[in-house]
Amino acid sequence: MSLQLSNVANLCKKEPYFVYPWGTNPSYGFAAVYSGFIKSLTLCIKKGVGYRFVRVSNPRGIVLENGYNDFFLPVCDEVSGFFLRQFNRDPLPFQAKLPFIKDVVSALLRQTTTSSAQYFLFSSKLSHLPDVSLPQTLEMYKYDDFILRAELANALWKFRPDIDASIKRIITSLVGFDISSDFCAAVIRRGDKILESNYAQLDLYVDSISSFVGKNAPVFIASDDIGAIYELERRLPGYQCFYLHPYFKRGYSNRAFHAMTVDLRKDALLRFLAQVEILKAARSFFATRTTNVSYLVNTLRRGRRVHWVD
Repeated sequence: MSLQLSNVANLCKKEPYFVYPWGTNPSYGFAAVYSGFIKSLTLCIKKGVGYRFVRVSNPRGIVLENGYNDFFLPVCDEVSGFFLRQFNRDPLPFQAKLPFIKDVVSALLRQTTTSSAQYFLFSSKLSHLPDVSLPQTLEMYKYDDFILRAELANALWKFRPDIDASIKRIITSLVGFDISSDFCAAVIRRGDKILESNYAQLDLYVDSISSFVGKNAPVFIASDDIGAIYELERRLPGYQCFYLHPYFKRGYSNRAFHAMTVDLRKDALLRFLAQVEILKAARSFFATRTTNVSYLVNTLRRGRRVHWVD
């Protein structure tokens, strides 16, 4: 079974979807949310289902067969609209509780934004690949599910020039750290993650890093909790530990994130993206299956030298 582009276009219309510079969810009213693209990407990678993307420079994308139709791509410019900046603003008090806000925002966005992308279907069921040519560089991978996802994710994980420059500034602010050097990296998720799964124990990281990485090696620790960073650094004596100070004092909180101003959300996301870029570049990556960030980085690394400590 396969779908032509005209049928895919109709498939897209089943649920309203919009794409922004930075990203907004109509359910939150006129407010920048800044999380939809990364959340959709990581959930789809983790669950092993098809997902939908847009590539700007060579408009071609993937539309999901079932679910996850509310994705946003906050780091690219594949959509244009006169009022996008006005839509991405600090939340108005109680606006998300208004029963009509989603319909109003959706209607306005549908009328005032223009997409520059085309879509094709991608499903984890290989028989559902459409009669649409994949980009030539990806054609050879179309029968290997993980490799295809990894190649597509890397092809689409492209930042706007201003976003790229901001991320590089954050990375170069790390005194004594060189992203082009031979280093390893680990990610530790805390905060409200405890509502979804138990926290990964730091002993798992210590044992795995000690087994695969020699003393005095640089180790980049990515986390949303400074306490977890300090504790892992303490348990790795003899290693050179680096980190970007988390934006949240006690781990990421979805409630706290949505209460932040637009500028603070943007800064927090840029800091997160900088960590992802460092995790991608590391010689070895130590991760657990308790956070979607692990699945995202594993895919962007194409599975290269990823150590699942759990």
